[in-house]
Amino acid sequence: MRTRNDEQYLDDYNRAAELEKLQLKYQNLLNNSQNASSAIQKKISDQMKQQLTYLQNKKKYVLDIVGAEKETQSVLKEVNAITKYDVEYAERQLDILQKQIALEEAKNNKNQMRLQRNAAGNYDFVYGADENQVIQATQELINAQQEAYNLAKNAMLQTYEMAMETALKTKETLVEIVMDTGLGAEEQKNRIQEVLGQLGVFINNSRLEYGETIIDTYNEFVEAETTISEQNLGNLTEIFNELRGKTTEYNSSASKDIDDFTISAQQSLDNLDAKSAEV
Repeated sequence: MRTRNDEQYLDDYNRAAELEKLQLKYQNLLNNSQNASSAIQKKISDQMKQQLTYLQNKKKYVLDIVGAEKETQSVLKEVNAITKYDVEYAERQLDILQKQIALEEAKNNKNQMRLQRNAAGNYDFVYGADENQVIQATQELINAQQEAYNLAKNAMLQTYEMAMETALKTKETLVEIVMDTGLGAEEQKNRIQEVLGQLGVFINNSRLEYGETIIDTYNEFVEAETTISEQNLGNLTEIFNELRGKTTEYNSSASKDIDDFTISAQQSLDNLDAKSAEV
């Protein structure tokens, strides 16, 4: 039994392969940073541990059939799972880390000689960072952060749109089942239970993914404050808070609509059970 957001999740093999590839990329970055400062090496190690631990322990909900023979029932069960988005976002975070290291190295690479006035008012030749390299490294870091932000924002909007589309299709499916005069009461009941079970899985997984993408989008706003000048940053924080308020409001409204609909459908199912019992 599959639900719409099952398409987002990787199967067990691809999950294991993507985690292994991500770990190897971090290890390669760490190996190539042996001559870097201990602070940079620690930053790589810490982010590798944080990313892999999160992805290795991330869960999704599935329906599990418990019981025996006619006493079976469907219950929600958690299993390890990651989405295509999880992998893409982790790759973006690795890219950002590489760009941050490149910027730090450009700033610390003081190989350009220039004249500089000292405290006594005299000019001395001093070594400083290549400003062109620093500017280039900063631009590449901003590009990487911008890509991560757009990825998270688009995923957030797509998750919301998919939830609305699925709720509408579920309503249509249940109406079709109820209106199908060719179905017996027992078959009608079983089909309604199956649809509600699928909806329950979808709702719970969508809420997990939606919450994750909101957090990721917020984190990219925070990162922007470290690279974009205050002059260009403007009221970015206010804009995000407004966006977060609207999406949270929409999500709450959508969740209430879906919850009300699920309760109504379950009541209809209970009424169907009652009528069957009377017959």
